Amino acid sequence: MVDIELINKQCKGTLVSHLDIKITHAESSKLVGEMVVGEQHHQPHGIMHGGASGVLAETLASIGAGLNCPSDKYPVGTHLSIHHLKSFKTGILIGTATPIHLGKTSHLWQIEIQNSGKEKISHGELAVRILDKTI
Repeated sequence: MVDIELINKQCKGTLVSHLDIKITHAESSKLVGEMVVGEQHHQPHGIMHGGASGVLAETLASIGAGLNCPSDKYPVGTHLSIHHLKSFKTGILIGTATPIHLGKTSHLWQIEIQNSGKEKISHGELAVRILDKTI
């Protein structure tokens, strides 16, 4: 069983918590999180900055990859591709990351981001390298 409370606690004080991202569901084959979007997420034209949805996408896929790593390894994102499908101003975004490929040294994750009305806001993929932990 995955301890969601522990995952959210480990994110405290990081960019993840600064952007108000919270993990709401975690298992090895699916990770879900929410980001409460406000003015701090906006670009100068008053809509959410695309980088904010990029952070949400990479966060979810990276944590998901970590749940699929042996304890002597850790994941690092190497390539994020994200398509912004619809603008967003304020409210809750829900991101869902699922694996496409789980190899020993690399993963590929797909991320769908929707608003609370289930409209697609962004679609992304994250390539992840699985590295050895160093002492």
